[in-house]
Amino acid sequence: MLVAGGSLNGGPANVAEIYDPATGATTMASTMAGPFVWGSYVAVPLNDGRVLIFGGNDGQFHNLNSAELYTP
Repeated sequence: MLVAGGSLNGGPANVAEIYDPATGATTMASTMAGPFVWGSYVAVPLNDGRVLIFGGNDGQFHNLNSAELYTP
């Protein structure tokens, strides 16, 4: 399961992790180009296994017009 963005030290996070529900372990996946605050962006799984992440805000409620592709 991909866990991306969120909040870190009171600001938006630009990290992505892989969570394994079978073990409860997380591993660092990558650093994203831009921060994405939880609940303010959309993540869409694509048929080829990649995940498209777009929209959101910068933690100060300024809308972002960026998109990123996560490739496992």
